[in-house]
Amino acid sequence: IESNSNIANYSAVTCEMARRSAMPLALLAALCLCQTWQRPRWESPSHNFIGSSAVGRFGPSRAVRQFLQPSQHQRGAEGKAATSPSRPFALSGSWDGTLRLWDLETGKTLQKLVGHNGAIWRVSVDWPSHRALSFGADNSLRLWDLATGQTLRELCCGELLQSVQVDWTSQQALTAHALGNLKLWDLTTGDVIDEFTCGSGQALCMDVHMASKRVLRALTDGTFQVWDLERRGVVQQWRGHSEKVTCMTANWDLNIAASACRGNTVRLWDITDGETLLELRPHTEPVLSLSVDWKRGRLLTASEDHTMMLWDIQRAERGGKAAGAFTLPKMPLWLQGHNSCVWDVQVDWPTNRALSAGGDGILKLWDLSRGVVEKELSGHKECLMGVHVHWESKRAATLGGDGTFRIWDLDTGRALHVLEGHAGAVSCADVNWR
Repeated sequence: IESNSNIANYSAVTCEMARRSAMPLALLAALCLCQTWQRPRWESPSHNFIGSSAVGRFGPSRAVRQFLQPSQHQRGAEGKAATSPSRPFALSGSWDGTLRLWDLETGKTLQKLVGHNGAIWRVSVDWPSHRALSFGADNSLRLWDLATGQTLRELCCGELLQSVQVDWTSQQALTAHALGNLKLWDLTTGDVIDEFTCGSGQALCMDVHMASKRVLRALTDGTFQVWDLERRGVVQQWRGHSEKVTCMTANWDLNIAASACRGNTVRLWDITDGETLLELRPHTEPVLSLSVDWKRGRLLTASEDHTMMLWDIQRAERGGKAAGAFTLPKMPLWLQGHNSCVWDVQVDWPTNRALSAGGDGILKLWDLSRGVVEKELSGHKECLMGVHVHWESKRAATLGGDGTFRIWDLDTGRALHVLEGHAGAVSCADVNWR
């Protein structure tokens, strides 16, 4: 699951969708945030397969068996570990409370997973074991078996969930809650391994470094905290932005974090002492997404003001190593083209290409070296909730507010598949491109 939580942006997404679709804002907000949805009568938990994928005493369908076969689902007789499926698959989650497993070669639904009582915010898949973890507005985590479509475990948190990070290697998940506490879960048993009381203050964004057992949290009041889970306490805390943080990313090797807030400010921080290394106010509206090329010193910001900006950021050297504050050697490159908010941006820094997903329903492929749009990919009828891209195969997947999940060929700009089935906006996805 990605480092920063986009849940803070969903209220703005709701407003944009209401404006574009003429649906009453109150109704959309209720669909987005309601935590007590009633499952439609036709969505029974016992009917988790669709069409030819129905399962019963005859076992999984042929399509599902093909999904299982490459990895053998479990360790074989020779003790060899399972591997990822050899074909491309995706798992998408929606505001309608369901998840769908897609075969990206055929564009067909293999599984429909029903269980959440509300919108699904995030999903993460361990493709070798065919298991997935979903996080929903009903404040529960669900561990799924994608082979059967059944819930393996439901982790009822009992309080408002704000974000979750998953480490499939250790089979653990870390959840952040509205009361300010953190819980570490064992996914093999469904038990809480440990709970950390972080004091008052809700965390809007969280970035976890499992190797060092450190957690960077951005609180609603603009305070940043670095938690050491082994020492069970805050090792660093500083007052950051004056308004709520919208997005955040951290480089734990360099001990630097980048964040943006509703006050249109972008800052780079030294995680070890909380020192501000760079402050920018690049846009007239809040920054919704950012990406950093830490190696070459570049920063791309995407904003509600319909634009993106590409910055060159340089750091002075001390004793042969980069240290101290960042500087701006030249003016930023201003990227204009969208007619609405830019919700998400994905960058391939080595090739200087970027994909931006807009509230206007358009996906744009950019050449960052020239600051021009190479291709516009259109077809969605509502705003884009996000984009996933596989630069090597030149494929992208877009999450649509219109309920469709689309697979694109970036060479031709054509949609390879329009995956339909969700009754609400597609809010999250995990894609296996192989």
